[in-house]
Amino acid sequence: MSLKKVSLAKLKKTLRGPQDPFRVEKNVETLVYLECIVYLRELAKQATVEAQRSRMKTIQSAHIAKAAKAIEAKLSVD
Repeated sequence: MSLKKVSLAKLKKTLRGPQDPFRVEKNVETLVYLECIVYLRELAKQATVEAQRSRMKTIQSAHIAKAAKAIEAKLSVD
């Protein structure tokens, strides 16, 4: 699997697309980027816990799926 780096410029272009009828404040893309980083760190932490529960040393896609569901449930309660 190949992961691409998303540049801040690409994020800006995506958020400020011409098809959107609303305007985006100046530093919104930076905040979105930081929130993505926080989410990915939490996802990795939860996936590690899931892997340890199943006594595995490697995180598998099933661990990430369970972690994502747990994070989603946690966010929907808050």
